[in-house]
Amino acid sequence: MKGERVTDTELRADPNPLIASLVDARPPLNMRSVVPSDLNFILNAWMESYRDSPFGAEVYNNIYYPNHQKLIAKIAGRPKCVSVVATSEDDPNHILGFIIAEPQHETMDGERVPLIVHYAYVKNAMRRLGIAREMLLYMGWGPGHPIVATQLSTYLRGHGRYLMKKFKVIHNPYVVMIDDWFRGWKD
Repeated sequence: MKGERVTDTELRADPNPLIASLVDARPPLNMRSVVPSDLNFILNAWMESYRDSPFGAEVYNNIYYPNHQKLIAKIAGRPKCVSVVATSEDDPNHILGFIIAEPQHETMDGERVPLIVHYAYVKNAMRRLGIAREMLLYMGWGPGHPIVATQLSTYLRGHGRYLMKKFKVIHNPYVVMIDDWFRGWKD
C-alpha cells in the first residue's frame, strides 16, 4: 500500500530546523518491497538495535536470538503486514532503512485501526534526514494521526522521546499477541 510521498519542499518546511536544513544532504529516495536479499540486513539491524533495549538487555543470548528471530517472523507473517525498504534512488540495492508495519485500516466491524509500526530502522549516518518520516508517509500515515509501535529500541532514549511525542507514538507491545487489541480504540 503506497501512501503519499513527502516532498523536499515539505521537509524544508518542517518545524525541526535540523530536518529542514539537512534535506539536501539526503540522497533521493526510492521505496520498494523487501526482497530475499534484504532479509539478512533487516534481521541483523532489528535484532542488534533491539538487543540493548529494556526488553532485550537482560535476556541471555541463547534465548534472545532464536526466539526474537521467531517473533520477527511471526510479526512479518501477520495478514496486513507490509515490509518496505528505503533505498538510494541511484542504487536500489543500497538500503538506507526499512519499515515493517500494518497500514491504517478498518475492521469488518467498521473499527478504525491506526498505523501499526512493528519496527522502523534508519542507518545511523542517514538519521534526522526525514527518511523515517517518508517511510511512514509511504505506509499511509498522515501528520496528526497516531502511530502504534510494538517494538521500541534504545534509540528512543534521547532524540527518540521527542520523535514519539511529535509523531503521536503509542507503545503497545500486545498488538502481536492479541488479535482484537484495538476494540474500543480511540485516537
